[in-house]
Amino acid sequence: MEQYMMWKRSHGEEFWSDKSSLRRVRVSARKAVGEVVNGSDPVRIQYIDKGTRSITQQAQLSDISASTGSCVTPPNDVRQDKIGISSGYLMRDSTIRKRKGSCSTAVNSEDEVDWNTDEVYLGNRKETVGHIIKKAAVEPLPTMELTYSAERRIMALGMSSILDLIDLSDEGQLKTLFNEEEQDLLKEKYKYLQEYDPQISYISDELRMHLDLLAISLSKSQLQGARSYVLRQILSSNDEMSRNLNVIQHVVETHIFYEHILSSSSTGRKDVDISELDYLSDVWKPLFSRLLMGSAAKIRNKGGETTMPYSNEEKRLMYDDNATVAFKVDCRILIDYEREEHDLAVIEVAKNTTKGKIFSDCAKLLREANSITNMLAEIVKDDEQFLSNTTAYAIQIGGLSGAIYSIHLVAPTLYVAVFEASIEFPASPSSLNKIRPTLNALFWLRDKLNQRGVVVQSELAKIKPIKEVFGASSQVPEQPAGPSRNAWINGSFYTPPKGKKFKTLQDLVKPSTPNLVGTFMDIMATEKTLNFPEVEFNEDGWGRVFHDGVFQWYNLHLNEFSNTYGGKSAD
Repeated sequence: MEQYMMWKRSHGEEFWSDKSSLRRVRVSARKAVGEVVNGSDPVRIQYIDKGTRSITQQAQLSDISASTGSCVTPPNDVRQDKIGISSGYLMRDSTIRKRKGSCSTAVNSEDEVDWNTDEVYLGNRKETVGHIIKKAAVEPLPTMELTYSAERRIMALGMSSILDLIDLSDEGQLKTLFNEEEQDLLKEKYKYLQEYDPQISYISDELRMHLDLLAISLSKSQLQGARSYVLRQILSSNDEMSRNLNVIQHVVETHIFYEHILSSSSTGRKDVDISELDYLSDVWKPLFSRLLMGSAAKIRNKGGETTMPYSNEEKRLMYDDNATVAFKVDCRILIDYEREEHDLAVIEVAKNTTKGKIFSDCAKLLREANSITNMLAEIVKDDEQFLSNTTAYAIQIGGLSGAIYSIHLVAPTLYVAVFEASIEFPASPSSLNKIRPTLNALFWLRDKLNQRGVVVQSELAKIKPIKEVFGASSQVPEQPAGPSRNAWINGSFYTPPKGKKFKTLQDLVKPSTPNLVGTFMDIMATEKTLNFPEVEFNEDGWGRVFHDGVFQWYNLHLNEFSNTYGGKSAD
């Protein structure tokens, strides 16, 4: 015999529970704790203020229906606000439509619902966007018969107040809950949130020329020659160029040392079983670690299925359980400040791209990114840069391909998730040119993460150290007067607790000797159309020449000029 309860306080918390678990959605800064017991025993409801942790109200609820799967409305003396779910919006999934009827006994008129806090209306709709996605998320809770991963995604994101503009499939939140006109309105309204423009190059001319030289080599399957070339350039370059070349070095060396991973993915071989950890530890984590090493904000990539401190606190507050932990993620991109970790992005890696796995991983990533946005909103100023400074990123990987998403706090308790860029690890040496758009997107992401990290460190430095609390003359920076967007945050949805119950340069192998694979110049004999007899070119075809009245770097093999070589100017 199971019992169900679902009710809501305006700007408080809405939740349901059965006899073994309690699931809730925090809609503002208040927290509820509920306890359901068998039979006719009362249900105890406590409202606990998030700031003071003090009990502000306690009530007894005893008229819980004993019928299996039923929905119950709390009595009027306990309910301070009523919940309303109606059929006022389009649902394309017939199973969700059916579940709406099963919950009809627990709800009242939609006129009494106060989920319109975001104030984002579409056309003649009486409900806001936030209201619509939350309502659709709450509907199946009394039965929890979420057969499909798409349904679970709609529920989890809706309960976290996230408008999903990433999933454009027929089963996605956007097409399920909004008609075509509304979909177009939403995509147009929030297209400004997409930060990445693939038409803008984040790859310098010099690095592009290095890639051109490598492509010629790799098209002839000269992996060792390409590796030797990259290592020589690293040794002769400044720090910034060396860091970028280190990323390319990883790509080349992966093709040398981990060919079994790449060939298995590109050919679909079934004789080699590649695990999720193989993709994570041999391909993607080293790539991101090299991408971020030596970054201006001292960003690091932490792996090993760890949890975010802020997310842990959110879930512990939600379930009143000091031992529970939030989602474990494969990698977290973060900064450290006074022994505390502050996350900027999360990464999840899967070994394949099956529909169910992609749906569930994405929903998990977006909720974690949502928590990052909440954490950032509590640190940064409410100024003209607030939207940018609170943007969090999620990177989803499936095998050798992936995507970058961003999540934005756009209105009170309303977040919008958007697609930023695709990334792909080349599966064969001849497809190295596929790394160019990926490198461009990754260099863009690195710039964004550095900017965010610098802002967070700057704001944290303004907060008084604990030793200055007593008698300190310095003050914690105040937020502008009036309503603050820092109060817009809405907690992420977490499933309940169970039972409720990288190498340094010196460490790298030395470049291959020329007589083993031939010099790089031998590999790539290219027609020379310019002649600089007084110039001494190195073994890779680079030399400093005087051309068109200025000194420039010139490469014999590409017949191209560059303002820099090794990151250094020719002047």
